[in-house]
Amino acid sequence: MNNTLAGISFPGFDYAATEIIRFKETIEFFSIMLKDGHVIHYSPADISSFRNWLLHNAIPDVAASCAEQLITTIRHLSV
Repeated sequence: MNNTLAGISFPGFDYAATEIIRFKETIEFFSIMLKDGHVIHYSPADISSFRNWLLHNAIPDVAASCAEQLITTIRHLSV
């Protein structure tokens, strides 16, 4: 594991992982909800490394959790 993933901060990003509630990735940037209620947008130079850092720090991906909820709902409806 590299130092970027191991740390609580990401180079060039002004917030620590502990300040983040969840994120959503788009084509051009990440929308990030902070614990203080603010939503910020961030365009990292290395998208893959930033996404991996978020996931390594157990920051929930809104899109993934919405997809899981949809699949669960569909399964319950088809029973």
